[in-house]
Amino acid sequence: MRKAKATYYAPEGDSEVVTMGAPNDPNAIRFFDGQSVDLNTDDNGALIEKLKDNPHFDIEIGEEEVQPEPKRKPGRPKKADKDGVQKEELRKDENGEPMKENPVEPGPGFQGGPSPGGKATGIPGQPPLQTTDEDGNQIVR
Repeated sequence: MRKAKATYYAPEGDSEVVTMGAPNDPNAIRFFDGQSVDLNTDDNGALIEKLKDNPHFDIEIGEEEVQPEPKRKPGRPKKADKDGVQKEELRKDENGEPMKENPVEPGPGFQGGPSPGGKATGIPGQPPLQTTDEDGNQIVR
């Protein structure tokens, strides 16, 4: 978007007010003799081009304005953010050092693998969990 200033200079004996646009149009622009009006190329591009060739108007067009990127609204992060920066941050410990491949070490009750027969044996030193009643029916908890 470029900003522009247009100034109307009424010829001798002519009206000191000029309206560009339909008379009843709320978006019509009124120019008063000797007063500048601010315009921009986004809203008034066609009008600016028309006024360039009009001998009763002086028009100054500014440099192209760079629109800043809109700030992100709070909410879910972009997929690129999740895959890139955040994963790297998660892989570092509290000192900023890269974490080990498996940061969780087995505790004292760990016996090195699944129990014999592939069934859980429960907590060491505790009686096994009862999954059937006296009649052999399965207990649902």
